[in-house]
Amino acid sequence: MSEDNIIFLNDLLLPHVGAISTFSRPRIQYGFGLLDAGLMVQQTTLFNTVSPQRKCIKDVTLHPTRILSPGGVVSVDIESDACRGRKNEVNTVEHVQVRVSISAVCRGDLSISLASPAGTVSLLLDRRPNDASTAGLKNWTLMTVHCWGEQPQGLWTFQAQYVAETGRKHCGAEPHNDSAAHYRRAETSHCDARSTN
Repeated sequence: MSEDNIIFLNDLLLPHVGAISTFSRPRIQYGFGLLDAGLMVQQTTLFNTVSPQRKCIKDVTLHPTRILSPGGVVSVDIESDACRGRKNEVNTVEHVQVRVSISAVCRGDLSISLASPAGTVSLLLDRRPNDASTAGLKNWTLMTVHCWGEQPQGLWTFQAQYVAETGRKHCGAEPHNDSAAHYRRAETSHCDARSTN
């Protein structure tokens, strides 16, 4: 949302509720205040739209397939030019999607993260003690918005870790491929401009 679209909460409060300030105490009946939903809907007609979203995809297939043993980590570096010079060029990140396929005996023992070129590390998938599925991950799409507004060009690092849960039988995991899609908007210096990589 651009600065032109910012609506201050006090402007949307119903008159009998009063303004919010740092010294306001919440009321038990309705917290800090009631919002005027009608005014909120009216304000949407004044919003400036952003350019259409762009999507730039980078495919990575691991050859040979890497075996991820219990306690092991597989890191894959993905160099991205953010589709520079093409019509779907991306200048700032909106969100990033990673589509991944990994065979695993205990899917809940997998932990997956992605590090952006700026160094922001996003945990895409954490360990899940109650997930004992043997199906692994087949074309799972994982998403992050933690690198919103960052520059997409550079080295992205995908990391899969297999942490064996004690008391369960494990045989390891095999990452097959991953595909990173970074969603950004077109106006370079603004996070609210759309484009994708």
